[in-house]
Amino acid sequence: MQEARECYIQVKGLRRTPDKRKPEATLTPHRHPSRDFAGELSVWLRSDTKYVSAIRCLLSAVCADTRLGEEELEELKLAVGEAVCNAIEHGSPHGRDDYIRVTCSIGPTGVTVSVFDTGGGFLVTPRKSRPGTLREGGYGLLLIQRLASAVHIASNRLGATVTLEKRFPSAV
Repeated sequence: MQEARECYIQVKGLRRTPDKRKPEATLTPHRHPSRDFAGELSVWLRSDTKYVSAIRCLLSAVCADTRLGEEELEELKLAVGEAVCNAIEHGSPHGRDDYIRVTCSIGPTGVTVSVFDTGGGFLVTPRKSRPGTLREGGYGLLLIQRLASAVHIASNRLGATVTLEKRFPSAV
């Protein structure tokens, strides 16, 4: 049996993760019987919006050999970008001194991405607006829920994790 390799990716501009380890991303590849690539990639990023486009590019590269179509991949990138922006804006009380973690897992049924922040957590309340009225802001979670196949939110006083899944199209 072949041993799994690990690929470490240094993200420029980062010095230390919150747990004092060097910032790194690990990818452990293996093959599922479906012949899709499978593995997990986790990256700690400084809480700065300049990294949002880098995360989208990273998702494109990681998901390139999966069964996600172009439209599904664009939806995933948009939803993850929104989750990252929310973590930076609402889950980073110390601004650039905080970090967020983005983890992307590829499994036999789809791609799962988790965005973790160390803010004080939040209450999840459904967005309601009266017909004919629009308000700026507050629609990020609604957008994420519409674009992802499934969304789970875990929130407490230590932070929040938004996990979204984009399932592969069914084989015909």
